[in-house]
Amino acid sequence: MERDLFDYMNYKEYLLSWIASRPKKGRGTRASLAQFIRSPISHISQVLKGTSDFTPEQAEEVNEFLGHTTEQAEYFLLLVQLERAGTKKLKSQGWLIPQAA
Repeated sequence: MERDLFDYMNYKEYLLSWIASRPKKGRGTRASLAQFIRSPISHISQVLKGTSDFTPEQAEEVNEFLGHTTEQAEYFLLLVQLERAGTKKLKSQGWLIPQAA
């Protein structure tokens, strides 16, 4: 059973799980996502490996690709902002930590 987006506090873990839940274990999904958001597949791989992050603009495109509802889209964008935060202090700020719907 696929976990819900709101069960995650890390958007990369969510995406990896979502991809793995696709038919054929997600084969071709990274390439489709890269094409949809107009980004090299190498960037998608770097994001999912944890060495890079989506920009807010790319995250919005990912929301569209995944067909998120408005609430899911807002939560996903917060997860991206949380991951992009540059300091532990900023990451620990209460307003930045998403609250499950």
